[in-house]
Amino acid sequence: MGILDFLGNAAGVKTMQTGADVFIHRHTRVVTFNLPTQWRDHANKLVKERFQQQLVQSEMDAALLKLAVFWTCAMQSDPARAEQIADAMYDLRTAAGGGITPGLSLEVMGFTGH
Repeated sequence: MGILDFLGNAAGVKTMQTGADVFIHRHTRVVTFNLPTQWRDHANKLVKERFQQQLVQSEMDAALLKLAVFWTCAMQSDPARAEQIADAMYDLRTAAGGGITPGLSLEVMGFTGH
């Protein structure tokens, strides 16, 4: 992999991560910047890994994946926030209008129940 491929991949990852946050902010009541840094870092790391494996195809996919990570973290420490994030996953799917990769959506649904 050359330097241009590396830079292109890094830019793609950052675009996917930031685009997911924007999509979450526009279509749900969750404000990702108010969540704990550890949650956001974990979610961004997972989006990066899935993007590099070409399992995340769009910002909508990345947003759903991030919400699943946030939900998992919240279930351990803040069940009320977990419910808000579960509602956000529903809102996100509705706003995406079928634009989320079906395999990813089913995986998240199987893992979280939402």
